[in-house]
Amino acid sequence: MEDSTMKEGKLMKKGKAASNMMDRLPREVVVHILSRLPLPSLLNSKLVCRGWRTLIRDPFFISKHLSNLAEARNDPSFILESNWPIPDQRHFIDFFDHSEGKVISKKVPSSPMPMYLVDSCNGLLCMHDTSRSVYICNPFTRLYIELPKLIKYPTLVGNLGLGFHQKTKEYKVIQIVFRRKLRRVDSSTTSTTSSESEVQILTIGSPSWREVGTIPYRFIHSKTKALVNGRLHWLSKPNKYTTASLLVSFDLETEQFQEVPKPDCCGSGRCLRHLMVVRGCLSAGAFHENDERLDIWVMKEYGAKESWIKELSIGRYMPPTLTQQESRHFIYSKRNLFVRVLCVLKNGEILLEYKSRALVIYDPQHETFKEFTFPEMPRWFKIIIHTSEQQTSNMMEKLPHEIILGILSRLPSTSLLQSMLVCRAWRRLIRDPLLVATHFSHMADKDGPSFIFQSNRPSSSYQLFFIDFSDFHSQGKVMFKKLPNLMSIYLVDSCNGLLCMRDARWIYICNPFTRVYLQLPKLVNYPAQVAHIAFGFHQTTKHYKVIQVVYLRQLVLLGGRINVATSTLVQSQVHVLTIGDPSWRHIGTLPYDLTRPMPKALVNGRLHWLSKPNNDTTASILISFDLETEQFQEVAKPDCCGSNRCFHHLMVLRGFLSAGAYHDNDELEVWVMKEYGIKESWIKEFTIGNHLPPTLQQNDLLHFNMAKARFPNSSVRVLCILRNDEILLEYLNRVVVVFDPRHGTFKELTFDAMPHWYKIVVHVGSLNWIHIPVC
Repeated sequence: MEDSTMKEGKLMKKGKAASNMMDRLPREVVVHILSRLPLPSLLNSKLVCRGWRTLIRDPFFISKHLSNLAEARNDPSFILESNWPIPDQRHFIDFFDHSEGKVISKKVPSSPMPMYLVDSCNGLLCMHDTSRSVYICNPFTRLYIELPKLIKYPTLVGNLGLGFHQKTKEYKVIQIVFRRKLRRVDSSTTSTTSSESEVQILTIGSPSWREVGTIPYRFIHSKTKALVNGRLHWLSKPNKYTTASLLVSFDLETEQFQEVPKPDCCGSGRCLRHLMVVRGCLSAGAFHENDERLDIWVMKEYGAKESWIKELSIGRYMPPTLTQQESRHFIYSKRNLFVRVLCVLKNGEILLEYKSRALVIYDPQHETFKEFTFPEMPRWFKIIIHTSEQQTSNMMEKLPHEIILGILSRLPSTSLLQSMLVCRAWRRLIRDPLLVATHFSHMADKDGPSFIFQSNRPSSSYQLFFIDFSDFHSQGKVMFKKLPNLMSIYLVDSCNGLLCMRDARWIYICNPFTRVYLQLPKLVNYPAQVAHIAFGFHQTTKHYKVIQVVYLRQLVLLGGRINVATSTLVQSQVHVLTIGDPSWRHIGTLPYDLTRPMPKALVNGRLHWLSKPNNDTTASILISFDLETEQFQEVAKPDCCGSNRCFHHLMVLRGFLSAGAYHDNDELEVWVMKEYGIKESWIKEFTIGNHLPPTLQQNDLLHFNMAKARFPNSSVRVLCILRNDEILLEYLNRVVVVFDPRHGTFKELTFDAMPHWYKIVVHVGSLNWIHIPVC
């Protein structure tokens, strides 16, 4: 036990050292580290502190983050869009570690209106809706801008392209509208005399589009775009009377079109079928009808015709997903319309798309094909490369363990849980007891407390809500988050990020963020019983324990029936369960009445309650239960308690055992025991005057006054002290109020979706995995 304690102490010292090291790192080092995090972690890192939030919005940091992604040389990621059978569905696919068989696929939040995917550049998507409005958006931050309407043809969307030029630092959208000029032959027929493509340009941030004239090209298909060297590229036809294909570029800086030389293999005018970017080079897929092989050609030196080389050839393949009928269509149709090279993975394998229906990974070394699927994969889709969320570079992996620990321990719980998907090493690290303890320490030391609300009114949903006051005193902001429902169970208590909950038959210990839960062994119950449950942790033993006090009633027979209402409490039994043990232990009886719901306080490894010695007196007694020795003991109250009903509720303020005391003038005094166990150390910290929150309507006022007359502790309760010394109060399980003791003012707090009736407990969001003790 001593060696284990010494080891834990060393671990905690190491964790604190890592924490302080992170605080002392120069700004450029912090930028260097954060700029290598995945995008979801970066977005969640804005919640860590104001400094990080400002840094992550800095244009220099955004540019560096994009630069690091480009240099990471990781496998690309994709946005896959489907409008059938369910409209407006998008999925994000990341082949971040495909060499080890790891692929991330997740659903992207839907847009506010039905949208259609057009293009992607630097993590931004170009999209348009059914009304032909064009948008630029980020699918992860969910920020978007609507572009101005076109000067001409406002309801017509042509061939759209989105690009960025490194030199000008400008994003531009180009729209090419192909128009036919019709000639009337007679009263019933018309014929096409000529055609032209009109080009319009919009620089993102400008108020309107600019016309740049017409071009003598007809672009074959929007899938053939490729952005290389600040130029957008298409395969084109000079006019409708020829089958010859041209390779055309548009310079985003000079806004000029230019033809690009094709490789010598293009003896046939219809050789090149689609474009892509392979390892930063302009590349093309060429299909040969004689052997049905698809060649991949790469331009190693941009603009030099002689630099085109054939990288590899891909043979014929039929994905199993294509049905028999579709297979016949596939065989007798032009193959180039249905097979497209998406990219070359870093392990040399090639990702192919077949007929917008199937994704296939081709291994050129063994010439094998393997169809790729993921859960909820749609039957029909459009897919584009999306470069916003590459994984960390090798430099991140080379950081010292304590630096990584210092970074991760400051992220919110939801970000850490997402980080488990990064790699196996991070998944092990996030379950490491040292990180769990360090993270919990940082969350507990935040600028403001956090809480769990549970409500079953107006609907019996047992819904849990998480409220965080970290930014309340600095920015006036409170985070209010709805948590996933675990099951229809009642909230009992909270300790170290774990909740104790119960239903009619069982008791559970769960973490509402990780959604891991443990069902405790069943305690043999008796009819007509009253049970009181408490949950706590002892720092020395590193054990979580649940205490259940069962009160047995003496039943009264009236008219041959058992009448529970007229029964009396005759005996109590105390049962204790150490989390991890197979059964409860009976440790004797208790001469105190805990049947009335009372706020508990966990201080110094002891649970505390206000109690009555028996059913015949109104005197309140402060009792404790030591989680190590499993002994009950009375705790000395201050001299102010001359009245038997002085103390009315308990709480923990800045780590000290504290109590609320009412007096005849309706003022609530808050007393704090500065030195545990010493009666003389009780001091009165502050006094709170009488206040009725506006939310309590007239029909609640009678309930409020009756509650104060009967049970003063059930009407107003002190929850905690905020970092700026303001006090958080709860009224009648209905209203949360902030009291400023310096000015004697009250301010009611409301939140969207806040329940009408609730139970609230102080709760620190953590990665507690139940079986890992949190110090």
